[in-house]
Amino acid sequence: AIEADYHFHGSQHSFTAHVHILQSPIKNELGVVIGQVGVVNGVVTDGWLKDEAVEGVYVRVSGVPHEGPSPYAFEGVLEIRKASKDKD
Repeated sequence: AIEADYHFHGSQHSFTAHVHILQSPIKNELGVVIGQVGVVNGVVTDGWLKDEAVEGVYVRVSGVPHEGPSPYAFEGVLEIRKASKDKD
């Protein structure tokens, strides 16, 4: 499990989310690990939509052409669940 704070800076909105990530291996038919799949859950702790829930998934694979020094490429979705917090 991974616990982290991620900072997102957009042209219209910025926020910080505290997230918990669970990763599981992706194996080919021979049982060789060829990547990882991750599930992300957390909450916006600062900025746009503060206190709303964050959910997402991603896949990490190697051997895919991409920019940057890492041998891994990531593809996924992160969503903020508006109106997810309790209304008092």
